[in-house]
Amino acid sequence: MNADFKQQEAELRDEVYGAIDEVSAALEEGEHNRELEAGKLVEPLIARYQELIAPLAALDPERERIERGLGRMLTDLRRLAAKLTQRSSGNKAERAKDAGGLPFLLERAPSPFLTKGLNAPPRRRVVESVLAVGSEVEAYCGKCKESRTHRIVVVQDNKPGRVQCVHCRSQHGYRTEPSLRATGGPGEGEAPRKTARAVVDLEAQKRRIEREKLQAELNNVAAGEVRSFDPGGIYKSGQVIEHPKYGRGKIESITRGSLLVRFMDGLRPLSRNY
Repeated sequence: MNADFKQQEAELRDEVYGAIDEVSAALEEGEHNRELEAGKLVEPLIARYQELIAPLAALDPERERIERGLGRMLTDLRRLAAKLTQRSSGNKAERAKDAGGLPFLLERAPSPFLTKGLNAPPRRRVVESVLAVGSEVEAYCGKCKESRTHRIVVVQDNKPGRVQCVHCRSQHGYRTEPSLRATGGPGEGEAPRKTARAVVDLEAQKRRIEREKLQAELNNVAAGEVRSFDPGGIYKSGQVIEHPKYGRGKIESITRGSLLVRFMDGLRPLSRNY
């Protein structure tokens, strides 16, 4: 693999990191125009990724490595971007074929036999949304520092009261954005919206630095020192493993039934068997 290819891969990876940060920041801020602009970043990156791997054979180990790392990052980016505000445009309505005004059926007087039915109020279908313990909702996780899928632990007044993150397993009160305590709240004399955006950008920059640090740490481990993940194996904190689906990751904590591993796309619990 030549140096030019490696450079293209590194540049594309950096831009994907930047897009993830921008999409996350746009979602947390909730500003309509910013969400629309963030959504435009995704498709060009996917097109460049397809061009990058096109010369590689289907069974090429290098292609498999890129698909497992960069390809999965793009998949997560597309899923995240799907939550953004989408600009929708309708199709142009076609004029009636008679083109001379209202069609005959709309001009004709209603039948006297239908008068009762026409005067009756329309029937409405009532759909009640019932939340239950164990069902999944989208919520902001303070430990992961981003919106994640959560399972409901406690329901209060038909609303999520307490939830558990399916990624890091932490439990907390249900919320859709960072708390004021976590963000520090708006300063005296500052506009709350401007302060929230500054905090969001700062958090995005912090997450990017942490991902780059993790990437460098994983790349510096020799292939011979990386263990393939075995559910029945014995591990220790700080060890780097290779997962067949998620790629390389660093073990952060160990419990009796699982490992908490930080991969490039975030924390993931891996079940262990004895």
